[in-house]
Amino acid sequence: MFNPATSFSNLFNRLVSPTEVSPFNLRKLENFPFPEWSAMQAHYSPLIQWFDGIPLNAQLVDSQTGETIDRYPIKLNPIPGTCQKHAAVLLGNTLESIREGGLPIQFVPKSDLDEPDGPEDMTAEQPEMDEMGRPKPPPLVKPKPKKQPKSEKVVEAIRKAFEYAGGGAMFADSAVSSQYLGGSVWKVKFDKDNEDYPIQVNNVDPTEFLGIPKGGNHWEFHEAWFVREISIYDAKARGYAWNGMDEQFFYLEHWTNEDIEVLINEQTIQKEPNVFGVIPFVYIPHVRIRSFIGKSIITETVKGLIKEWNLRFGDVGDAVSDDAHAILAVRGVRGNLATTKLSDGRVVVNLGSKSGLSNSETDPDMIAIKTQVTSEPMIKLNQMLEGQYRKEVNHPAVADGEDEGSQRSAATLTVRMWPLISHVEIERINWTVGMLKLAKIILRFYAVKSVDGITEDEIEAGFTIKWSSSLPRDREALITELAVRKKNGMSSLHHLLNLLGDVEDIDKEIQMIEDEVTRKQGHEMALLEAKSAAQPAPFGGNGGGNKDGKNNQEKGDKTSVNESNNLPNEEKQQ
Repeated sequence: MFNPATSFSNLFNRLVSPTEVSPFNLRKLENFPFPEWSAMQAHYSPLIQWFDGIPLNAQLVDSQTGETIDRYPIKLNPIPGTCQKHAAVLLGNTLESIREGGLPIQFVPKSDLDEPDGPEDMTAEQPEMDEMGRPKPPPLVKPKPKKQPKSEKVVEAIRKAFEYAGGGAMFADSAVSSQYLGGSVWKVKFDKDNEDYPIQVNNVDPTEFLGIPKGGNHWEFHEAWFVREISIYDAKARGYAWNGMDEQFFYLEHWTNEDIEVLINEQTIQKEPNVFGVIPFVYIPHVRIRSFIGKSIITETVKGLIKEWNLRFGDVGDAVSDDAHAILAVRGVRGNLATTKLSDGRVVVNLGSKSGLSNSETDPDMIAIKTQVTSEPMIKLNQMLEGQYRKEVNHPAVADGEDEGSQRSAATLTVRMWPLISHVEIERINWTVGMLKLAKIILRFYAVKSVDGITEDEIEAGFTIKWSSSLPRDREALITELAVRKKNGMSSLHHLLNLLGDVEDIDKEIQMIEDEVTRKQGHEMALLEAKSAAQPAPFGGNGGGNKDGKNNQEKGDKTSVNESNNLPNEEKQQ
C-alpha cells in the first residue's frame, strides 16, 4: 500500500543515514529462496494475463490518421470458457452436489475397521399351520443391526475439514484455476479458536506458494513457503510493529518437518516446533511432465492461434464492411453535386441535368461500385484456426453443444468428446493421488490435536477416491440395465445401488429397503388373516356338502375340498 506521508520519510532516511536504509522487500529476507520465488512469479504472470485477455488490449497508431486504435478489436478470448469446460468434466456430472458440503468426490474406505455382525441363526424349522390347515409363511429373518464402522467416523472427519472453507466451491475454484496456472495447492490448518471446525482445509493460490520438493518425489517437501501481500491494517492486527518505512507488507509462513515460523516482513510473529511432523501442503499438478510445476493449457501455440484468430476475424469484419459500404461514382454530371435535406430528414443528391447540346449526351447518373471482398477462403481460414485451437486445448465442439448440424447418437457424441475425456482422466490420476495424501495430513492433524476421537491408528486408514461420471449418463438405460441384473441375480443390491451413483450411504439405503419390504409383508399378512377370519365355515361341517349330504360343485371340479365326485361308483358306495 503506497502512503505519500512515508515516501518523504524514506527519502530522508536514505539521505541522512550513514548506511543505506530502504523499505522491506522479499530479497532482503534471510533464508528466503528469492531466485526461485522470482522465477515462479515470472512463470505465472503471463498465464494470468492471458486468462484475463490483457494481451488482446494491445493498441497501435493509424499511420494515416494518427489515431490510436485497437490491434485486436474483437478481443476473442476462448481460454476462460475452455477452463470452465475442462473443470466441469473433471469434477463430473453428479447429483451429489446437493449433499452437505457439495463435495464432488467421495472418500470411500477400502474396508471397515469393525466388521459388522452376521445374521441371526436361520436354522429351518417345521412350518406352522393356520386354521385352514395351510402352512404359514416363514417369519422374515433380519440381520442384526450393524455397528457403525470406524471408517465412517474417519470419512466424516475429512468431510468436515473441507466444509468450513467452502467445500465443493473450493473444488470448483481450484479445478478452473489449475487449467491455466498448471496446478492447485491445498493446505491443512489448525484453528484453536474455532470449536466447531478446528481442523480446516483451504485452497491456496498457486502464486502464493513455493515448495521445495524432495528430489524426484514431487509429493514431499523439504520446506514450503506461503507468501501473501496484506494491508498495513491486517499486519498490525497480527502483531506487526510498523517501522515507519515499509510500503509493502507480506505475511509469510515457513514450514519444515521440524519447525513453523510466521513472519510479517522481517519480523517474526510466531515460531514453534512442528508438532504435526509433516508439511501440510499438497500441490496437485494439472499435467506433470518432467518438472514440479504442472503444464498449463496456455502454450505458445495457443497464444499464437488466439492472436492470429483475432487478426483474421478482424479482416473478415473489414471485408464485410467494405462490401456493405460500396464506393459511389457519378457520370454525366456537370459541375458540383448539390444535396438537399428533406423535412423527414432524408438527404437528396441533385445530379443536375444534361446540357442538351448533343443527342449522344447521357443523363446524369450515380452508381455504386460493388466489389466482392469477402471470400470463402477467408471464412474457412477462421474455421481452421478455431479447429486448431480446439485440438491444442482438447476442447471439442460438442462440449459447446454443437452437433454439426444433425442428430447424433449418445455413443457418437461420447466418442466426439474423447479428446477432453482422455485428458481429464490424466488430471484425475493426479487429483486422486493428491487427495489421498491430503486426507492423511487431515487425519494426522485430528490425531495430534485429539479432535473428534481420531487416533494415530486411524491415520493409515485406506481410502479410494470415487469420482462421478465425466459425462451425463442415460438414466433410463441405466435403470433398465440394473433392473435386468437384479431380476436375473447377476449383481448384489449393494453393487447396483453403487452403480446408480446418487446414493451416499448404501448400507443405510439397503436397511431402509429391507424395512419397507418388512412393512409391506406384514401388511399383506394382516390382510390375509383378516380375510380368512371373515370367511364363514362351510355349511354342514368340513364335508363340504349341502344339507342332503351332496357336493354342491360341478362334477369334476378339482378345486373342491371334497373330491368324491371324481371317485368310481364302487368307491363311493364304500
